[in-house]
Amino acid sequence: DAWLAFASEPRAFFEAGLFTSIVTTDDRTLSPYWGQSISRRVLKSEAIMVKAGHCPHVSQPLLIAHLLEQLAMH
Repeated sequence: DAWLAFASEPRAFFEAGLFTSIVTTDDRTLSPYWGQSISRRVLKSEAIMVKAGHCPHVSQPLLIAHLLEQLAMH
């Protein structure tokens, strides 16, 4: 089970490249450019861009739930 592996060895997920980030295009707190560059540099993955402000889980809860569900299946 992937979650059990994560709980016992979280570094394995990072080393396997199993991370991504959701970056919002209309965020006025954190620059979307910064979010994309950190995702590429630190997580070694392309960010998932969402048209929303700083709290997409509040303004776009169904979209975020769908994205998280899709990510969990991969």
